[in-house]
Amino acid sequence: MLALIRWITGFALTIIFVFFAAFNRQSVDLYFSPVHDPLQMPLFAAVLGFSALAFLVGGAIVWMNDGKIRRERRGLRKEVKKLEKELDAGESQPSKQPQNILFPEHNKTKMIAHDG
Repeated sequence: MLALIRWITGFALTIIFVFFAAFNRQSVDLYFSPVHDPLQMPLFAAVLGFSALAFLVGGAIVWMNDGKIRRERRGLRKEVKKLEKELDAGESQPSKQPQNILFPEHNKTKMIAHDG
């Protein structure tokens, strides 16, 4: 369902950008500094170009901020692989029954009855 919503939203945005580009073909002057001549380009190219640039810069910022999370996940994946190897190695070797501390065997502990 979420994929369908993404496709519909993407299609709608594409249609909006196409109509914006078709209706805004007049030339505009862009001044980047007071000492250079202005750059002339169509209005749709300026708006869509700066929108694309802002999208890429925002994506780069999110990617850099998520670096810590990716590093932690990488470490956790390595730890899971290491533990799975240890588990596989432990299952392949015959193991002794671990001694149960809560319920020790009767021959190791003696119950002493006190008459009171």
